Amino acid sequence: MKANPASHSITPEEMTFVGTNAGEHVGLDFEGLFSRLKEISLVLQYLPTIPQAPTLIVLGKQPNEPQAVCPLTETFTVGRGRTCEFRAADDQKMSRQHFQITRAEEDYVVTDLQSSNGTRIAGRPVKIRQHRLTDGDVILAGNQRFLFVRGGSAVD
Repeated sequence: MKANPASHSITPEEMTFVGTNAGEHVGLDFEGLFSRLKEISLVLQYLPTIPQAPTLIVLGKQPNEPQAVCPLTETFTVGRGRTCEFRAADDQKMSRQHFQITRAEEDYVVTDLQSSNGTRIAGRPVKIRQHRLTDGDVILAGNQRFLFVRGGSAVD
């Protein structure tokens, strides 16, 4: 990786490092990582305390302003339905049971529950049955944006 000598900054093209690990190519997307960290830090400035456990932050209409902070349980369902842990009753693009976050050993995974309009993470559709969440993932469902924050402590 070579920095621009004039400004000592790294261009986006230089932020992707491709190396080898046991003969396989491994790509590290530094631009994506920086974007996630920036999103988390902008959102956390609005919270009175930093979450200490895995949390789903519902982002409001104002950029990066949290609408709700939802500590995650073993199974956490999002949708318009009355049985959902987070209910987006007025969002007509949200299915009754849109997606679910489930604790799986040391991780949390998101599953689209065959919603009409789909679930996206970082702009990409969740096409596989389950997607493992990483700190800073932004989940799009209906007209809502959700930020996954792993929290200050590891999963118990």
